[in-house]
Amino acid sequence: MILFLNGTSSSGKTSIIKELQESLLPQVFINFSIDSILYGLPNSALQRMITGQDISDLNYSELEISYIKTAATLAEDNLVIMDTAVVDAKLADAVLTLLSPHKLILIGIHCDLEILKQREINRGDRNIGEAEWQFNKVHQHFHYHLSVDTSHTTPAEVAETIKQYLANI
Repeated sequence: MILFLNGTSSSGKTSIIKELQESLLPQVFINFSIDSILYGLPNSALQRMITGQDISDLNYSELEISYIKTAATLAEDNLVIMDTAVVDAKLADAVLTLLSPHKLILIGIHCDLEILKQREINRGDRNIGEAEWQFNKVHQHFHYHLSVDTSHTTPAEVAETIKQYLANI
């Protein structure tokens, strides 16, 4: 099974996953975020990404496809929770095609734009404006099994909603 959380930067995906992993025990889900790949890049490349500089040398689109392929392999023998921000049709198609051999649960993570902007500033480790750039793109490509809003709920509350959904499928 793959739980696929899709939402903008700073929408709370990572915090939800941490809560969800603990609440789903004794089932062990591996957290395999796009950040698992990005934090494997050289620090200088990551800093360019965070500060909105040129990253064309990273071939980011192919890096995202490789992330999906790797997750598909990981899910052959493990339960996996993924998170990213799918902002284009090519990546959405890769998600649906490459992950289709597995039980794929698509979860939309929504949040009010003004709250996203404030979270982005508070974090200090994101390209300011990234969440706003993603905002009108990120939910255009999937029909979700479940959608949640993190604007005024805690990660634990959202994790509980997801857990209840999983118990009923």
